[in-house]
Amino acid sequence: LRTARLAEPVARLADPGPVFVKTHRQGRTLGRLDLQVAKNTGTAGRPTVVHAEAWNLPVTEELEPNPAVKGLIERYSRKLERE
Repeated sequence: LRTARLAEPVARLADPGPVFVKTHRQGRTLGRLDLQVAKNTGTAGRPTVVHAEAWNLPVTEELEPNPAVKGLIERYSRKLERE
């Protein structure tokens, strides 16, 4: 988790403003970002991020595929094979 006001990334931050997250492991990790958002508190009544927490989850063979995502990938794979 990075912001314009931080020199180094952190795992969690209160009142972060705009945030930037990036996984860096080329498919070996899955990035997760949890945001707590307050409605109508920012400039021009826009929502504001009041808390952000980010971490990387390791992708291993033990990780079970999400059925919905697996189905989506299989459907697009079949479509690509037909083209």
